[in-house]
Amino acid sequence: MELLFAKRLRELRKEKGLSQVELGEQLGYGCTAISSYETRRNEPSYTDLIRICEVLDVSADYILGISDLRKPYAVLDKNALIRLHNRAMELARECRSHLQE
Repeated sequence: MELLFAKRLRELRKEKGLSQVELGEQLGYGCTAISSYETRRNEPSYTDLIRICEVLDVSADYILGISDLRKPYAVLDKNALIRLHNRAMELARECRSHLQE
C-alpha cells in the first residue's frame, strides 16, 4: 500500500500541474517533504494525509490504494444535478427516435 500511495501522490500532483515544491508550499511543508513521500522515505501523519487529500481533491481511500474511486462520497451541486437530468432526458429522446426508425 505504501508504494501505491507514493505513486498516486505523484500522479495527482502532476495532474494538478504542481511541482513537489508548490504542493509542499500549499501544505505548509519544507521543500523536500513531498519528494520524501513520493520516494517512500517518509509517510505523512494522519493529519497531513487529510490535508493532502483536501488539496488534491481525493479521498484517503483512493490515495492509499484502498479504492479506485477518487471521491466515492462526492456530492453534486444543484447545477450538476440539473445538467445530469437534462443529459439523461436528451439520451432518452435519442433512444426513442432510434427505436421509431
